[in-house]
Amino acid sequence: MPSSARSAKPARPTLRDRLAADSLFKTSVDLPKIVELDLATIDPDPDQPRRHFDEQAIAELAGSIDVHGLLQPILVRRSETPGRWVIVAGERRWRATRFLERPTIAAIVSNGDPLEIALVENLQREQLGPFEEAAAVERLMQDKGWTQDEVGRAVGKRQNTVSALLSLSRLPERIREEYAATPGIGRSLLVELAQVQEEAEQLRLWDLAKSGLATVRQVRLARRSEGTQKPPLPAAKADRLSDTGRRLLADLDRVAPGKLDPSTRVTLQMLWERLGRMLAAQHEESAASTSRR
Repeated sequence: MPSSARSAKPARPTLRDRLAADSLFKTSVDLPKIVELDLATIDPDPDQPRRHFDEQAIAELAGSIDVHGLLQPILVRRSETPGRWVIVAGERRWRATRFLERPTIAAIVSNGDPLEIALVENLQREQLGPFEEAAAVERLMQDKGWTQDEVGRAVGKRQNTVSALLSLSRLPERIREEYAATPGIGRSLLVELAQVQEEAEQLRLWDLAKSGLATVRQVRLARRSEGTQKPPLPAAKADRLSDTGRRLLADLDRVAPGKLDPSTRVTLQMLWERLGRMLAAQHEESAASTSRR
């Protein structure tokens, strides 16, 4: 027997063939039906909540599908264009199957609200970033006229969680753009940043967080101290700042370069910025006083 014949793999049965073999199972009439659709007839939903797709993750998913098969069908709805379909949920699986150059994919046809279903499916799989999730929740509220409590019940989140998500719209555009490329920063830190009133302060704390110099707790402390007015120090205590500063300078001279722990680095960074603002204010006051003479 030729070696080519021995090495030839048996033809892989189509999904339709495999489903036909399961006719022994009795199912209820309202159970969702799986269909096999041509990939070429399926389009992504331009309004789907997920905006960022990691190409490496898609390739890894394709490898898993190649080995284990597609374990869950995608969800589609009929397009306004006859003969075409629009993805409701499962665009990553669709992209991975297309990566494998397979002609068809298993799908379930949905008749429900596409945005609500897509949002819930993504939330259950924890596949949305915080800004994607916030935008989807906001759109769902606008489209349906829902309150925060109503949308929370629909997607399985508490009202205060929905409120925290919606607060992310107050963050500057630069933070939104840089977040996807900044690993290690969770949504809890973003929520704390959103509570900071001044945009310049939000960006300052964001830059510290990107460098690993600000935690959720430190951002929270900075936010709570923002704008608080403290009574001035008595003259005797204010004079002691000079002695404290000299002792600090002496201690810093004894610190080996690169040996500061992260907490100390954050404290010194905040001290440096606070001193800069204080000295700038002192300079402005002195200049104004001189001009009044």
